[in-house]
Amino acid sequence: MKMAPPPPPLMDDITGEILLRLPPDDPACRIRASLVCKLWRGLLSDRGFLRRYHAFHRRPPPVLGFFHDDRDGARFVPVTGAPSSSIPDPDVDWCPLDCRHGRVIFNTLDTPGLVLWDPITGERQHLRQPMNQHVLSVIDGPPVYAAGNMVLMTAEDGGGLGIAKVNEDRLQLWRWKIGPWHIGHWQRGRVIKLGMMIAIATGNPSGSLDLVGFAEGTGSIFVTAEDGMFIIELKPDRVRKVAKRGDLRIIYPFASFYTPGTN
Repeated sequence: MKMAPPPPPLMDDITGEILLRLPPDDPACRIRASLVCKLWRGLLSDRGFLRRYHAFHRRPPPVLGFFHDDRDGARFVPVTGAPSSSIPDPDVDWCPLDCRHGRVIFNTLDTPGLVLWDPITGERQHLRQPMNQHVLSVIDGPPVYAAGNMVLMTAEDGGGLGIAKVNEDRLQLWRWKIGPWHIGHWQRGRVIKLGMMIAIATGNPSGSLDLVGFAEGTGSIFVTAEDGMFIIELKPDRVRKVAKRGDLRIIYPFASFYTPGTN
């Protein structure tokens, strides 16, 4: 007669509860925890634990870094505690087009079509190039469109189409609002004085500011100044430096939960 296996020790449950509370915006904590022993590594890469981990924190995934085109091809630049080797650079002949929901879409030069890539698991999917069938509606920009640059974003307070613009040292947030008779117009929202926030963060004047990207679902806007690249977190209003400025015109922020051992 076979004996039933003994139940898992209580210590495993306690360990799981501890690992459940590792901060999602600091992948280095989970990397170090996975190196403690095989048990911890197994817990951190278990699908059931990952579901509990995401449900426990109930927050948007953190921005791990951004993709951009370099002279030697597409590159990933980390902005958190995750080491650069945790997410590999894509193939050199891939050109990033966008990042959404933990996936990156690339235009590839070697074969026709697009590549949808999950940097965490390494899974990739080849897609056909969309047919040019492109019926488009044109919406004029906000009244101050000619001044400064802008990025499309999800509007605050209810979502919908929004725009973030830099005008001198101020970040202006706009949203597209549908009024009576289904006529749309731009409505200005908050105005954030970035110059003062960046000066406080670095101790130096910010100089000229440029918008280079927006991480959808996280409320994070990327801005370059003379002192480097900064993330503007809209809730709460917070600025932190994440990289040197470099020669970056446009970037594609990547947000996901990094799990040690999955790639």
